[in-house]
Amino acid sequence: MNGYDTGADRKQNLRRRAQDLANWDYYERIIKRPDNLDRRLECSKSFQTFCETYGAESFSLAWSPAHLECIEKIEASTLKSESFALALPRGSGKSTLCHWAMIWSLLNGHVEYALYVAADKGASSARLGNIKTTLRFNELLAEDYPEIIQPIKWCNGEARKAGGQMFHEETTEVRWGSDRLIFPTLQKFEDYAPWIENVGNGFGGILDFASMESGLRGKAIEKPDGSVIRPQLAVVDDPQTRESAASPAQVKKRMDILAGDIGYLGSPERPCGVLVPTTIVYEDDLSDQLMDHEKMPQYKGIRYGALDKMPWEEADTPEEEQKITDWWENEYREVKRFDLLDGTNHANKLYEDNRHWADGKTKALWEERKNEDEISAIQNCMNLYLRDQEAFFAEFMNQPSPVQIGMKVKLKTEDILNRQINISKNTVPAGFDCITVFADISMKCLWYSIVAFKKNSFKGHIMNAGVWPDQSKTYVTLSGVKRTIHNRYPDLEYSAALISGLDDFVTEVLSIDFKDEAGNSVNVNAIGIDCGWGSEHETVLQFCRRHVHKRMLFPMKGWGSTPLKKPLVDPEKKHNVPCSLAGQWKMSPNQYGVNLIISDSNMWKSRVDNALRAPLDSGSSLSIYGGKDARGRTPNLQMLAEQMTAEEGVLVEGGGRKIEQWKVSVVGRDNHLFDTVVGCYVLACVKGAEVQNDVMSQKLRAKKRRKKRRRYVQE
Repeated sequence: MNGYDTGADRKQNLRRRAQDLANWDYYERIIKRPDNLDRRLECSKSFQTFCETYGAESFSLAWSPAHLECIEKIEASTLKSESFALALPRGSGKSTLCHWAMIWSLLNGHVEYALYVAADKGASSARLGNIKTTLRFNELLAEDYPEIIQPIKWCNGEARKAGGQMFHEETTEVRWGSDRLIFPTLQKFEDYAPWIENVGNGFGGILDFASMESGLRGKAIEKPDGSVIRPQLAVVDDPQTRESAASPAQVKKRMDILAGDIGYLGSPERPCGVLVPTTIVYEDDLSDQLMDHEKMPQYKGIRYGALDKMPWEEADTPEEEQKITDWWENEYREVKRFDLLDGTNHANKLYEDNRHWADGKTKALWEERKNEDEISAIQNCMNLYLRDQEAFFAEFMNQPSPVQIGMKVKLKTEDILNRQINISKNTVPAGFDCITVFADISMKCLWYSIVAFKKNSFKGHIMNAGVWPDQSKTYVTLSGVKRTIHNRYPDLEYSAALISGLDDFVTEVLSIDFKDEAGNSVNVNAIGIDCGWGSEHETVLQFCRRHVHKRMLFPMKGWGSTPLKKPLVDPEKKHNVPCSLAGQWKMSPNQYGVNLIISDSNMWKSRVDNALRAPLDSGSSLSIYGGKDARGRTPNLQMLAEQMTAEEGVLVEGGGRKIEQWKVSVVGRDNHLFDTVVGCYVLACVKGAEVQNDVMSQKLRAKKRRKKRRRYVQE
């Protein structure tokens, strides 16, 4: 203020000079001409040359066709803002290519803002650490890109130093964060290093890191000049975990993120190129869908397998095919097993002697990929195949199997029809002592099933199933329903019509005189009504509360379990409402005071599926009526058979648990009757039917006992 520097001013000036790159030895290295400018210019035009030059230690083996394809796609994504998906075998170096793609695109000014997206936060953080290491310690990069790498090296890996860095008293804007890197911008650098005009202003870029689990929408950064820059390249490296690949819900969620959040990252002037190198884990997972040109044509998906075919495929004769198969899976496997036990390597000699015919007509994708003690890439692949066939086809061939429990094969309609027994409709098999009914609501009609049970074994028998109002035909789809609830009560709005329809349905069911094979009457124990449909939740609750037979009416709703959720009825908690650990159902309080039942729909669908697989004479099987009616006609159960097989169970793993999640597997097929049979099973459990061989509940109880013992020992 008085024309003289204060002590604080002098201290600040000294600090600024100390942070100024122009006052350090780095200055000479920064402004000097690159050691090999021609090499830099050549590498800037070719990503392959860049990798072979600056990443030689990472790419020491010869390229495979898959690598060359990936390199080509990286260049197209970077320079032309195109989108690609490539399924590559596990361990083929796709993450390493992504690593160098980020560096190449930014160091050479091809993009100003690049985004690296990993499956989860851990993978994203690991890649950030690896790229930081490359930028700091790769000496060849420092020699050819001094104006970018030397200011980064000056920071010595410290975010604090990066924040205060200056060049000729102008901030370099360099950032060395935990989730973002901003390369240095040296103002008026051409005044100090005229050679920069030969390569252009290729620095000041932004490298962002994220995961599929983090927020990806609205990625944008404001530059010092006030302009806003959005991502111009997104490399989505293996976007799924094994757990997410096995979960249909997670697959859909990540597909939505990829199509929406990532697909629209760029600006209208410069769209964001997207590259997705991945490995298919399970059939119909995210990566598998990206390869589907019908579903995702914008990604132009290409999949590569470690082998183009198995050695025995396309053999000239069936005898030759059998010979090659037997040799690999029997003779070679046995010798290899002894080698692993004894530490010898006789399998190599055996393979070398028979290789000329044992390889068949197969070719390896990457000839260089083999261990030091192996002769060829084909042998390497077959060793992996013999170790674990399922893992080999998924991880190395990109030909995974569906996620299923064990070797369970999906039921077919004929499997359901074969469960018919010679008992007529609405007749209770001898020894069965419980009848439950369930109605599933749709806009047009009710779908229902009536099932009889043996309480002491949970043996079930479907006595009746169909549509209400009656359609006067044995086969109907939802779209083909003509006699609707609305048509039956034309003067009522839908909620009132639904109440009237439910009242008439219950009256009709209770008017049936169910008799067993000996002629004895058997009463209906419970009627369940779906209350999870649309906006009619409270309508169903109101109906059940006010009906004259309210004691046997139960509004019901399914609950979707996942491996990461705790069980619906958690053995670790105390429950103040009626519930069942074995049955995984509980009654939920509500404003109408009715007994609303919530149940684990996935678990019960699995139990019904198991009952449909059990032999008909077993104690836990499910049979279906098939006797002739009064007119001598055999029932047509094609509609029931199709709807009972409309869904498929998918094994999902996570958090140390495995569950079977159910989804519709036949596009366009109704599944309402399957839901109604499942509802009848839940009601039977509520009314006292005993769950047999309940492994899940046994495990939960054992876990609870172990926890109690640990607590007792600690006390």
